[in-house]
Amino acid sequence: MIIRTPNDDCLLCQKNKATKKNSHIASKFLGKSILGKTGPRKGYILDSSKPHVKPRVFQDSPKESYILCPDCEKYLECLETYVAENFTKRLLNERFNKNFEYKMNEGGVEYAICKNLNNKLFRLFIISLFWRGSISNEEPFTSFNISEQDKLRVVLQESNSTDIQAIKLKKPHANLHEFQIVVMRSKNSHDPTGNFFYANGENDNLYQLILNEYKFFISLESNSALQKFQFLNNVGNTNFIIGLLPDQTWRKLRKGLIDLATKKSLDNAKKMGVKPWNL
Repeated sequence: MIIRTPNDDCLLCQKNKATKKNSHIASKFLGKSILGKTGPRKGYILDSSKPHVKPRVFQDSPKESYILCPDCEKYLECLETYVAENFTKRLLNERFNKNFEYKMNEGGVEYAICKNLNNKLFRLFIISLFWRGSISNEEPFTSFNISEQDKLRVVLQESNSTDIQAIKLKKPHANLHEFQIVVMRSKNSHDPTGNFFYANGENDNLYQLILNEYKFFISLESNSALQKFQFLNNVGNTNFIIGLLPDQTWRKLRKGLIDLATKKSLDNAKKMGVKPWNL
């Protein structure tokens, strides 16, 4: 594990010193509801590589110090604020139906077309999630490595500013709209405390993040694996399309990942010759 100090350079701009403490790796507003609305706010970190260790309790989404300078932190906060106010608080909210067009394809898949969402700001925000996950030493991102992470950094840096209007006006990097991005969310997440954070580097340059009720995919080049998502695959500077997963599908997805983590824990415990904790 790399121990960073305030004397290290900012990992984004690579110019200023990374003096900022407690930068969120996954945006706080995406994970807030996981911890519950009442009683002690807490979640658990499960590490299948240490199956004999009791899960660690956490009371906030993952944070890390000395990875960003204050200006770059402010830049990412601008993106987060825009997305929180104009997307996460409005999608599936009847008061803002005019901002979205809700449809269903021939296969019965529901989706939303984001008519008033700034494509550039939303893409930069999603890219920032993957980039921060890739550089992080915090769980659950310790094994999440994007080999082309500097491509993400360069695209982010091209629009770097502490003013949201300036970000909009800056000429974007040529690759910004070339990355393939798929976003899906649970349509009716009645129990957010049953969700989790999950990061995985797939084969063939395909990367996945699950952050509470959202599931993100990104590929930095043309990827046949994303063809199965067809119309949900966002490329270019058009209105974003968001897949809306029914509760049954979302629960099945969660169970599949939990079963996979359990299997990995049991397999690792057997290899290590230890008794798995409470499995």
